[in-house]
Amino acid sequence: MAEVSRAYPRRPLRWIAAAVVVGGLAAAATTVLVLADGSGEDVIRGGPLADPGGTMAEAALMHVGQAGTYGVETIENHGPEVAVLDGVTFVGLTPGLRMLGPLALHVRTQPGLPALVTGLVRRFPPPHEGATLHPVAGFRVRPWRSWQDAVELLIGFRPLRKGVLGYRALELRYHVGDRRYVTTFPDPLTVCAPYSYPLQRCKAARNQQRAGRVHSPQWRSGNSSS
Repeated sequence: MAEVSRAYPRRPLRWIAAAVVVGGLAAAATTVLVLADGSGEDVIRGGPLADPGGTMAEAALMHVGQAGTYGVETIENHGPEVAVLDGVTFVGLTPGLRMLGPLALHVRTQPGLPALVTGLVRRFPPPHEGATLHPVAGFRVRPWRSWQDAVELLIGFRPLRKGVLGYRALELRYHVGDRRYVTTFPDPLTVCAPYSYPLQRCKAARNQQRAGRVHSPQWRSGNSSS
């Protein structure tokens, strides 16, 4: 496991080891902003997969070249129709951190297994007994009826150089029928390399504060990195 520092300023943890949801259901977000993405089509900010609010911050020490997985992002569809994921964009991504995947999967429901495959681990993809991993693009998120309808995102990453790397937030793009949406998860990830880097100094780099956006690469089944 990677050595990890966590901060949860506002949003309570939604999962415990027994996969019990903490807190009530989040209502579907009311969208008030319509964006133009340059293609001539309108993109609605928020929508049925909108983040419920709050921030989770993660910091991890890694070896240069070592792949890792960040897996604490969960998605719930609080609309009446199936939502289809289109892709992920990383906001404030620093040079030198290669993104892998991302992958999507339905949370695990087998007795004796935690719902989430991983929190943060130095491997990509992570061990995933009882779950099938899928590329994000095209993954279907069914309407929420219980915690078993939740979806876990697995964000793969690999530091290519020494230093403080990471991203400030991720934007999830998806559609419901012919309506296109984007919602932001303001959960920064900071990766410090090499592994001997002092954990107390592993804080967001200046580059992560800038608003650059990097689209995720495509992942194909059978790819594995370590």
